[in-house]
Amino acid sequence: MESADKIPDAGDFWEQHYEQRPRIWSGQPNARLIQFAATLPPGHALDLGCGEGADAVWLAEQGWAVTANDISQRALDRVATEAQRRGLYIDFIHAGANDLGP
Repeated sequence: MESADKIPDAGDFWEQHYEQRPRIWSGQPNARLIQFAATLPPGHALDLGCGEGADAVWLAEQGWAVTANDISQRALDRVATEAQRRGLYIDFIHAGANDLGP
């Protein structure tokens, strides 16, 4: 088992991961999300660990009130840029999922 000083910080890991390329994921929303959410009336959605935000953007385009969460500010910046480009409003929470509290 590694000592605590050798365990990488999750936030640092993801910031470095997103720094490597201008796009990490496909940019396409999850097909299962589309299949399921398309049958629901728009409401409130929390995209926990949203990454570059394809699901959050898709939900916002469908009229959902979306909050996108990620541990990486760089990832959230990408979501915000895409949402702004499309004229969408999304709330953002920059935090690790375990840090959101009860």
